[in-house]
Amino acid sequence: MEHYRSVILLLLLCLAGVILKCVQGDRKEEKKPEDEEVFSPTSEWKPLKKDQAIPRGLHVRVNLATGEREAKLLDTNEEEEDDSNKRLSLLPDESVEETEERSQVDMTELKRVMQKMMEEGVGEAVSPSQEEIDKVKSKFRSYAELKKELKKMEADVKTDTEVLQETLTEYHELVEDTARDETKKKEEEEQILTFLEYLVHQIDNAQDFIIKMNGYKTVILPSLNSTHSTVRNEALRLLASAAQNNPVVQKALVQDGAVSILLRSLSADSSSSVKTSALYALSCLIRGFPAGQRVFLDKGGLSILIKQFQSDASEHLKRQLKAVTLIRDLLEEGREAAEGGYEKIKGMEYSSMSLTLRLEEEGWCEALLKLLMRHPQDDEVVEEITREMLLLAKSCSKVYRELATGASETAAWFRNLDTADNLRIHSTLEKLKEKTAKEKDELRK
Repeated sequence: MEHYRSVILLLLLCLAGVILKCVQGDRKEEKKPEDEEVFSPTSEWKPLKKDQAIPRGLHVRVNLATGEREAKLLDTNEEEEDDSNKRLSLLPDESVEETEERSQVDMTELKRVMQKMMEEGVGEAVSPSQEEIDKVKSKFRSYAELKKELKKMEADVKTDTEVLQETLTEYHELVEDTARDETKKKEEEEQILTFLEYLVHQIDNAQDFIIKMNGYKTVILPSLNSTHSTVRNEALRLLASAAQNNPVVQKALVQDGAVSILLRSLSADSSSSVKTSALYALSCLIRGFPAGQRVFLDKGGLSILIKQFQSDASEHLKRQLKAVTLIRDLLEEGREAAEGGYEKIKGMEYSSMSLTLRLEEEGWCEALLKLLMRHPQDDEVVEEITREMLLLAKSCSKVYRELATGASETAAWFRNLDTADNLRIHSTLEKLKEKTAKEKDELRK
């Protein structure tokens, strides 16, 4: 048994010796790879291989023409001045002292390398041709030209007030020019008024135009006296734009008598389009402004509106419906004021007007029915009239009952009304009643 143990132990020792020799042989082979062989320097520059080890005390440089590292033995006979001007020294070994003369580049060598780069085309983009220079200049402006343009832009910037003032001056010069052709003069006046209308949409511009520049008396009124309906029409639109949702302008215009002027245009102007524009301007002037509404009522505005319903021409229907819409808006404002929707003073102004009572006295209820009688098949007319009839149901109830039961022409018309038209009017009334009741419930909530 002991004999066998000795044999096994001997075999294991032999195997361990073989393995040890193999490992040592591998290490010797790895220790000296081909790329780590020692560099053999001479007095001439020789290229270095990648990661090649070099002895101490050699000159080392990078050849700028080839990009390779080179090395050679130190030459003790070279003068320091020449050495400092010829070499760029890169020292991979920390034990080699870095001196000032090794940090400089041979200027002759640099010139040679740059010349070679130019010959090979590296520097072509640095020196473009004259044609390329002219092409770039054509696409871009010079700094001097840009400064000139910016200065001009800065000089051209004007405030709205300055533009308004210049436009007014242009208008006055145009009006005073008696030698100018009448047709051309009319066209230019329309253009000025249209431009002013665009400017006064801005609230501050409108106040400057009407109050500071007295535009109502110096521009709008003279244009309203024009013999051309198109000029009068543009003047009314200018007034409407200035007054719309602008209490300061509304107050100034009402004080200057604009309500009477607009009612006169609405009543007596020969042009239907001018009358429509006058009604639009009147609406912009008095909506949301109870003081203006009072002047409108005191100046007989309701009777002038009712006269608009006398014509049954289709071209007047649009203006008639606008009149109905205006009164309905005023009634809605009064109802909102009664429910506390405005401040106390403004609410008192609305309640003191007694608009519904005046409508009943002026015959507004009969005017609504006559308009309905002329257009029973027009859905838009039916809805507008019935909507207003609901608002005036209490004030006009007596008139409605008399017309429905009496022997008047209107009552006969209602009794003989076509079934389809009767159903349309009745259906519209019912829908509007439901809508009105729903709106009141939502307001209570």
